[in-house]
Amino acid sequence: MTRAASFHGSHRWIRYKNSSGSTVPPGGVLQVTDFDGQYLDATVPDLWGVVGWSFAVNGLTPCAANAKGVCTFDVPTWVAYDTADGTPGNNDRWGPVVGSFKLTKKSIGFVVIGGAASGKVLVDRDLAPQIDGKLDAQIIDGGSAAFSVWYHDGAAFVDTTFNVTVEDKTDGVWAATTWCTCILDRNSQKWRITSPPGNYTEGTLAGTLAADGTQTLNINGGGTITVHGHYVSVTIPSGTRVGALKNYQRDRWDAVVAKCWL
Repeated sequence: MTRAASFHGSHRWIRYKNSSGSTVPPGGVLQVTDFDGQYLDATVPDLWGVVGWSFAVNGLTPCAANAKGVCTFDVPTWVAYDTADGTPGNNDRWGPVVGSFKLTKKSIGFVVIGGAASGKVLVDRDLAPQIDGKLDAQIIDGGSAAFSVWYHDGAAFVDTTFNVTVEDKTDGVWAATTWCTCILDRNSQKWRITSPPGNYTEGTLAGTLAADGTQTLNINGGGTITVHGHYVSVTIPSGTRVGALKNYQRDRWDAVVAKCWL
């Protein structure tokens, strides 16, 4: 405790009101929702992961429901963690989850420095948060979809059961259940896919595709795109199963594979 108290002495402390309805533990993670000119309004996190700088950390003493306390945005700092998740080690990524004041290894937002003891650990901000997981739905040409976040429990990747919304800026096609890596865009505060572009897809032509013509492609798994016949030397009948490759130079989808339609 002496070490923690001494370390915290250099931090800037800001007064807050606990509006969560429950007691905040020492070092508890707080989601800041407002400021009335005197006090921050803070509560238990209702977001998965740290997005932006809306999370603060409670001081060295518990703060009862509706009581006033002090918190800090300064790092490194000592933060409470969920001991049921084991002991966080150096360079591990932990973060807040919905409904808990404590960090968990099923989330991200902080990087562990070390010194775990008595349910608290010294952490810094994770300035380049990254998540892995699977898409819950298909994304077409720069859209967005729900994303199931997974984490590595030391033996294998496991579903955290938490979802976020991710967007694609590659203008590709991503099938549901595709495994992706995403990073947080600091400007938009949105998760973006950073895996190699989903630049190939397949489907069935909705109509005839002529050389240098265009036609709608009904994508396998749902959704449509417009494909171009620049690489097509013959007219391809409606209903043909066709592959399409994203042409980023011309910002279009080119039909590049015509499967046998006999």
